[in-house]
Amino acid sequence: MKKLYKLSLVVLVPIITGIALCVGGYAAKNEQVLLIGFRVLQIGLPVTMFVLVVVGLILMITGRLFDDPPSNSDDGKNNTDGNKSSSRKSIKTREEEYSEINEVNSSHGYDSTLKSGEYMMEHTSNNYKHATDKEKVFGWLFFAFLIIDFALIPIFAFLGIMIGALVCFCLFAGTILLAGIIKFILEKTSMRVSKSKLKDAKIICGTVKACLLSSTSGYGGRYTTRISKVTYRVKIEADGKEYTAYTDKFFEEGESVNFAVTGKSRATITD
Repeated sequence: MKKLYKLSLVVLVPIITGIALCVGGYAAKNEQVLLIGFRVLQIGLPVTMFVLVVVGLILMITGRLFDDPPSNSDDGKNNTDGNKSSSRKSIKTREEEYSEINEVNSSHGYDSTLKSGEYMMEHTSNNYKHATDKEKVFGWLFFAFLIIDFALIPIFAFLGIMIGALVCFCLFAGTILLAGIIKFILEKTSMRVSKSKLKDAKIICGTVKACLLSSTSGYGGRYTTRISKVTYRVKIEADGKEYTAYTDKFFEEGESVNFAVTGKSRATITD
């Protein structure tokens, strides 16, 4: 998280620059310098904050937001995923996963929020690491669409084009809502398969390639976060094919599981 703190310090640049120009312009009675100072604070500050958020999200997705591991640590020596900036192990055990959830649920205040953020960042970067090239391209296009659409909202509002701002807001909110509905349907159709359908389905034994975070639900107060349920997206390989199933149980990479084929590449874990 130290990288995030260091990155956030960049926001001081437009603040200090804008204030300095305003003070200098006022002292020298130079209206042009004073106006530039106001513009830096009015436009430069929000633009800088927006860019920092985008850069932070990209670093989080790619796993480069984690602190560098110590030079003599085993994780630093054995990191073979090509991402030297990630201090997390590439393979997680079931005990480690549940231990991290328990740490979030047993901590309080800011520490709880911090641990919850670290937990989500770790799984986000792990999702990107195990994504196929096609999934990465689609993901970046989706990310770019949301970022550009969100940026256009204040731009249109600043220019007084309220219809454009409203359309962009509806597109932004609607896209996120639609993505959430699709994910919800995929999870429920995989986890809630009728017994009659399972009887007719082909049961196969496969190997877990990756167990990725799909969604979480929880509760909490103003600063305290609690994770009540986690749904995982499990990639399973069997007979040279890859299937995807959703479950509320964490599976370790390389673990054998029995599953029923419910679609072309969809599956339901029967273990």
